[in-house]
Amino acid sequence: EADRRNKEIMGDLKPGMGAKVADSAITSLAMMAPALAAGILTKNPATVIAIMSGETGAQAYGEGRHEGLTPAQAGTYALLHATIEGGTEYAGVKSLFRTSRDDMKWLLRFLAREVPGEMLATTLQSAVDKVSVQPEMTAKEFGEALITTMLSAPLAAGAQAGAARALRGPAKGLTDADREQFNAWVRSTTG
Repeated sequence: EADRRNKEIMGDLKPGMGAKVADSAITSLAMMAPALAAGILTKNPATVIAIMSGETGAQAYGEGRHEGLTPAQAGTYALLHATIEGGTEYAGVKSLFRTSRDDMKWLLRFLAREVPGEMLATTLQSAVDKVSVQPEMTAKEFGEALITTMLSAPLAAGAQAGAARALRGPAKGLTDADREQFNAWVRSTTG
């Protein structure tokens, strides 16, 4: 549905690399923000990974069905995308939970984990796409996807690091009982 609306609004206008990079960074941050907030509230990076993997899997399932895959094929496609997302995000997300007195050093360590993970995710997810929903993908399109990721990942990662720092302050006032109550609520709603 979103693709159809974008096509109506944009027509045949092709976005430039700058627009693709900005869109990718904003989309990444929007996807990460709720997961990051939940992870910081629970003090658990696995919460972030679970939510992000679930979002990615759900989006991939919808994309697979839209592209004509059967429910079983779309489920496999979604599972692969979700697994890749979770596996490649883990090192970066885990580093968001570490503290340091030197903010620049902390940020650089986070970027050193996050950007290669994003590049690997793009590579692996593009390979899955090539053998399933985008067999016509060219090497040029794959290269453009990698370049977009390489340029947008540091932008999104910087915003994610800022959000993690900002959320950490209010989360410090929570008690273990508050966190357990939140965890119980999450389990009851996802059950």
